[in-house]
Amino acid sequence: MQGGAMTKGEQGLSDSKTDAPVRKIVRIYAKAGSEGTMRAALRDLQDATRREDGCREFTFFQSLSEPGAFLLMEDFDNVTALNRHMALPHTQAFFALNLAAAITPLDAGWIS
Repeated sequence: MQGGAMTKGEQGLSDSKTDAPVRKIVRIYAKAGSEGTMRAALRDLQDATRREDGCREFTFFQSLSEPGAFLLMEDFDNVTALNRHMALPHTQAFFALNLAAAITPLDAGWIS
């Protein structure tokens, strides 16, 4: 906390929902011509992420009809585990590859 005000990250971690499981579903579109590289990068990310403490599920699917379209399902014990995942070197390395044309979170409210 700086100057008496909590940062957005600190607010999230102090929220009573931080102990609740976090489920994210994300649609990823690879840049044209990078479909194979995206699949390999997602496979590497999946393998590393599944070994993280707090990871319940991390699975991606590639569309059969649209090879550049992927669906990523990730499930973490809590927001702290998700935030830690986002900061880890293997996650940062995936984003540094800059293979995605678009990343769109889907509303997972209908999943129980």
